[in-house]
Amino acid sequence: MKDALSRAVNAVADSPGLDEAARRSPETQRILDAALNQFAEFGIKRTTIGDIARAAGIDRVTIYRRVGNKDAVIQAVVTREAIRLFELVTTTARRGTTIEERVELGFTSMMEEVRGNAMLARMLQVEPETVLLQLTTEGGLLVTGATTATLGFFGEAVEDGLLETTDGMDASAELLVRIVHSYMLTPRALIDLDSHQKLRDFARTHLVPMVLRAVPQR
Repeated sequence: MKDALSRAVNAVADSPGLDEAARRSPETQRILDAALNQFAEFGIKRTTIGDIARAAGIDRVTIYRRVGNKDAVIQAVVTREAIRLFELVTTTARRGTTIEERVELGFTSMMEEVRGNAMLARMLQVEPETVLLQLTTEGGLLVTGATTATLGFFGEAVEDGLLETTDGMDASAELLVRIVHSYMLTPRALIDLDSHQKLRDFARTHLVPMVLRAVPQR
């Protein structure tokens, strides 16, 4: 699942990105950790490769050799965080013994992980104009990547014998992603989803029927 998520995110971003070995090397992880901290503390625009190098305790050349230029670093950071998020959500969803339970647990976990992401909250505070732009008018890649990963999640359910097929589930996957995306940008409105149980009840009542409509099940 990790490799599939990595390939999906990189493919959607129209970039070869880092291979798995390069991504998980200690030196690369130190670079990406430093970059993420700098982005959160000072904003993406104000952060330079030199800033990241100093924070990581390495030279600029190493960053260019290991990851690439600033755009490549940004993509690598976003890719890593997206993969981490989906890994956490998928791990939680796998506890479900039916596809209904997996959808319910997956949605609830995703919402809680996004809401509790301190780094995202900090970046929205420091550089809201850049982050919101990436999440809204320029958020097509994000939504497409998340939809691709969600289809992979459904594919795993097929492998586990919980679904017959993923045929026709593209719209369900994208609708699910767009609902999470909407709540991420506007957490509160008329419907109260401020607790774990309320999230689960909402998913069970409204999202499970939407996602599984017209899908043959075992």
